[in-house]
Amino acid sequence: SRLPDARRMLGSLRCVQSSGDVLLRMDYDLMRAVLADGCHILSVYGATEAPALIQWFIAGPPADEVRVPAGYPLPGVELAVIDELGRPMTDGEPGELVIRSRFTSLGVWQRGEVMPGALQTDPDPDGLKVYRTGDLVRRRADGLYVVLGRRDRQIKVLGNRVELAEIETALRQAPGVLDGAVVARRGDGEPAVIGFFVPREKGDPLLADQVRRHLDETLPAFMRPRSLLELDSLPLLPGRKIDEDALLDRKSVV
Repeated sequence: SRLPDARRMLGSLRCVQSSGDVLLRMDYDLMRAVLADGCHILSVYGATEAPALIQWFIAGPPADEVRVPAGYPLPGVELAVIDELGRPMTDGEPGELVIRSRFTSLGVWQRGEVMPGALQTDPDPDGLKVYRTGDLVRRRADGLYVVLGRRDRQIKVLGNRVELAEIETALRQAPGVLDGAVVARRGDGEPAVIGFFVPREKGDPLLADQVRRHLDETLPAFMRPRSLLELDSLPLLPGRKIDEDALLDRKSVV
């Protein structure tokens, strides 16, 4: 999108597929600004064990303010959203996504043979595979699934369950913030939540205070980052995901 003639260069595209990570609203807006009006954006969610589970052609501006819904389940895929005790969650409540399908891998190759790995065989006669994805999602009332993040990014602070993705959502919604990420520094005591943000425009010495006020107004006290750090950009892994280890190595904080 930084190229002045990006729209012309991409004018022949008819479909762009987004997969591998959560599609954020700001990324959708960037793509929509440079793609031809007739070019469709296809969202696909899957896993190594089951490459395609959920998808949809994004219809107009997404309703979610930060995340674009991943889509609807594909034929032959049954989905459930459960809590840590395996109880089903109602629409709108976050929980772990579990799939039941025949369209999965056979297992993992170990020591010269196929092993079940994370896949379990359903006890029903049809013998479908069951896979707990480890991803937190919520199902909207219209049937669209929204991917919130990884289950292992859920922590407890003062006895309260905290999903780091929820803090990131509030951080990205702060005025003047282009992008943001949150990590938890774990130790012997309570986890220390640290926030990192990229400004839309550099050089505003008051932005960190404005972001802090926004988080104070948006989040309960136990969810607010202990410290904030402004960065020029977020460190990324080769797969374009946030490098949390690199963020935890940052020493100075605002």
